[in-house]
Amino acid sequence: MSAESELERAIRRVISHVLVEPISQELLDRMKAYGSPEKFLVWWLQGVTDYHAYAKSLSNREIADSLDYNAPYAKTDMARAIMQEAAGRLRNGGEAQYVLPTPPHNPPLKAEALPE
Repeated sequence: MSAESELERAIRRVISHVLVEPISQELLDRMKAYGSPEKFLVWWLQGVTDYHAYAKSLSNREIADSLDYNAPYAKTDMARAIMQEAAGRLRNGGEAQYVLPTPPHNPPLKAEALPE
């Protein structure tokens, strides 16, 4: 088991006072669907509903964790594959890979400028 951050320990203490049982590691893992458990709990406890602002607050690693967690629930194989690829790129810190489309093999157009 990895070492818990101070915030994780504090969250566990707060949750254990609210819940009958301490928060489980399984629940912490499930909360990766929302980024890091710490950020999610702070966000949830504050009742924030600005999802775009919350998403912008996540690090690349937290976004990658969220994508990995949510990929199996994607509606299509294409969406799942894209989510997994995006997670890998975010986690590896790789640059965006731009693929240039092949230009069409059309002859150049003849155009004449008309004076205004």
